[in-house]
Amino acid sequence: MSTREINFLQRRHKVLNTRQRRDLKYLRLAGTLAAGAAVLLTAMVGVRLILSFQSNRLVERQQQLRTSIEARADIEESVFTVARKLQVLVDLFERRADKQLVVEYFSGIFGPEVLLNSIDYDIDNNIVSLGVTAESIFVLEEVFEVLESDQVRELFGLVRKSDIRRNQSGAYDLTFTITLGKPANTAAL
Repeated sequence: MSTREINFLQRRHKVLNTRQRRDLKYLRLAGTLAAGAAVLLTAMVGVRLILSFQSNRLVERQQQLRTSIEARADIEESVFTVARKLQVLVDLFERRADKQLVVEYFSGIFGPEVLLNSIDYDIDNNIVSLGVTAESIFVLEEVFEVLESDQVRELFGLVRKSDIRRNQSGAYDLTFTITLGKPANTAAL
């Protein structure tokens, strides 16, 4: 009789070989994934270090700029103070120039028969009071006509007349007051 041999392990070897190949495949895949994760983790740590370094540099730069700005705060305050003073001076000179324009305007419009004999300027209220002397009643009437004219009203608004009197020489003294502002048409002056 012949003996037959039954090999129960052959199938088992095949199954084991198939499992080993599959496990080897999974092992390679897991190794590749682990290596990729390690590379990715290394890259993330590197980026974090770079960003942290840049952030620290920016914070240091910000602190330097803040210190520089704080050091210049006194200079800035001085500049603002000088600018405010200059603005006040500009306003004063503009008001003074307005007053001079008023005197020049009325000197020119009244003519030689009317003498400007007094000027009072209230800088706080921007009011100019002019005292004039007219040689006769007829010249005084011309002064009234000029003060009530549309041209004067356009330039100065309301003109208030007061203190009309006749002096010892027979001439007439008149005081009138105008409030200065920005005239609507300064080219006419």
